Amino acid sequence: MIEVTEFKLGAPDSDGDMRPDTNVNITNTTDETIRQVRHSTAFLGHDGGPVSFNTRNTEDVTLDPGETTSISPYGYLKSVATAGGRDDVKMVSSARLMKRDFIKLGSVDTPAPEKSVSKTMSVGSDVIEGDVLVSVLVTKPDDDGESYVEVKVLMKNATDQFIEEAQVKAQLIDEEDAQIDDSYSEENIPANGYGMFETSFYGLKKSKLRDTTVKIGLYIYSEMESGSAEKVSEPDDG
Repeated sequence: MIEVTEFKLGAPDSDGDMRPDTNVNITNTTDETIRQVRHSTAFLGHDGGPVSFNTRNTEDVTLDPGETTSISPYGYLKSVATAGGRDDVKMVSSARLMKRDFIKLGSVDTPAPEKSVSKTMSVGSDVIEGDVLVSVLVTKPDDDGESYVEVKVLMKNATDQFIEEAQVKAQLIDEEDAQIDDSYSEENIPANGYGMFETSFYGLKKSKLRDTTVKIGLYIYSEMESGSAEKVSEPDDG
């Protein structure tokens, strides 16, 4: 599912920095549509020691079974990583293919400035236990007459599985159901534990907030496949 197809190292510059030219192909080898790729890359020097680690990288994709996407990991590499020929640095990349499930939580009418409103949302999900608690606050306008809208969402994991990097998406919708703005909050939810998501909309005047609604949804990602691949560098003198 993962293949490092290119890893070349340019000559060191005056500061001893070497520019890596890399390419990694990631193929959906599952029967599911993959919506996100989470990947990391480590670079090992000529003596096998770690030099650089590029981690917590996320690519939003739509990969049907059999389709491939390409990424170009980058690492901060000094000339001491090589014995001199630039043909002895190892690149090790790993990737996880994630499917996505969407849970529509509901909506809240936006309160007036200096007001807040709380709402309990029933979601009927096997993943979320009980009700989701939501709070929407609009701050006092600043000297420019602008407020921000603060959204907080609390939920409990109903499973024995750790939910990694779930996302709450909040949309600010006007009276004609057109989107004014959207924002995301990303958090982990422990097994059988709680997760709190906080996000905001900024720079909104009272007239723009009138008759608006905050719509809230939850994205949960599940790992379907994982793998790793490696390649030794080649000198790039082009």
